[in-house]
Amino acid sequence: MTDNNMKIWDAVESTPQEFTKDARKGMHSFKSISPGYLMKKATEQFGPYGKGFGLKDSKFNWEMFEATGMVIHEAVFFFMIEGEESTFQISNSMYVKYTSKKGQGIIVEEFAKKIETNTLSKAFSRLGIGGDVFMGMHDDQEYLNESYIENEYRKIEEGPGKVTELTEEFKEWITKQCDLIDKAHSIPLAKGCYTIAMNESIRKAKTLNMSEDRATQRIEQTFRERIKELKPSKIENINQDVDMNTGEVTND
Repeated sequence: MTDNNMKIWDAVESTPQEFTKDARKGMHSFKSISPGYLMKKATEQFGPYGKGFGLKDSKFNWEMFEATGMVIHEAVFFFMIEGEESTFQISNSMYVKYTSKKGQGIIVEEFAKKIETNTLSKAFSRLGIGGDVFMGMHDDQEYLNESYIENEYRKIEEGPGKVTELTEEFKEWITKQCDLIDKAHSIPLAKGCYTIAMNESIRKAKTLNMSEDRATQRIEQTFRERIKELKPSKIENINQDVDMNTGEVTND
């Protein structure tokens, strides 16, 4: 019974990092999720918006507007599971009027659209869609690394064609990283680009079942060559190499 209760949550909890961003509300900072991504996950589970899920009996409560500039949105969220409709009440609030520094009253444009989108996001969170973000797990770098690999594996499971596509994307990504290293105008900058590229390439390699040596070889070579270009006066012969941790020129 427990497994059945968690069926939807487990299917939609993990959120790819590319669909999140840092946000701020007043003094509070947090991670937000792309509304489009949330809608897509809900559509995958329940069907098209308006038929498989959505809001009904939606209304705005203006009782607090004059005193606070706030509007309350009240609605019923519905979703379909195996042909049966499930519902729950959902409410949300938003400041739609504020005072500018010059003392002018400003009404938030398209506030109805914005508050409805936010209300849907709150409803999705109750079903577990984007649950890892709402639970603060995206603040844990170790979790993010594991989540990234897990999401990439899901792409690979789509078939050989997807593996080829991801491999080509990886090659293009490596080219871009090497270009960044090659354009670095100082050793610290080159080292920073190199470190980021190495860490990310190792992580990407795991999802493609590719050896780390194969994935990082070009990046390492580009870094060595760039360091030697930035330190030509310190290289006495071709047998000297570059310390990959410090960027210092060393003897073999």
